[in-house]
Amino acid sequence: MNSRCTGQIGNCCKRTRLLCMDSYHCVRNRTRRNSDFIRVNGTILLISIVSYLCNNQILKHLSDNSLIHGQLNDLLGILLFLSYVHLLTTFFAPPSWRLYSGKRVIFLTLFAALWWEYITPYYHTTITDTLDVVAYCIGASLYAIIIITTKNNTPTKTTLS
Repeated sequence: MNSRCTGQIGNCCKRTRLLCMDSYHCVRNRTRRNSDFIRVNGTILLISIVSYLCNNQILKHLSDNSLIHGQLNDLLGILLFLSYVHLLTTFFAPPSWRLYSGKRVIFLTLFAALWWEYITPYYHTTITDTLDVVAYCIGASLYAIIIITTKNNTPTKTTLS
């Protein structure tokens, strides 16, 4: 129950017009909020894939810009990675593992960037590029802004009409 509720399940608080919910309705309300995040992350995932394909098939052939040839795919890749991880944690992990905060997004991004850019070159034929880390951080910041904005705009309480 919320702090402004009268304490009686099913009764409406006259001042706030909020419906007091039992545990079943709280779970249903939480599921509704999760479906909003599934929609947002699915949209980010699809936009990242389509943008990646457009970059590789169209933009790289039209431009000689080094950002388009190098860092744009890294920026799109981290958006795809974070949205994919968030979808996986929504379906298969406890709620405490989800990427609702900017701190978790940045932590996961820095861990992935350190792994891909500084550890992977030791056992795979890749090179370290610090601009890729910057692109990862920009993409993670964009993702965090989208998630935090979406989280703040999702309805958290059932109101009566």
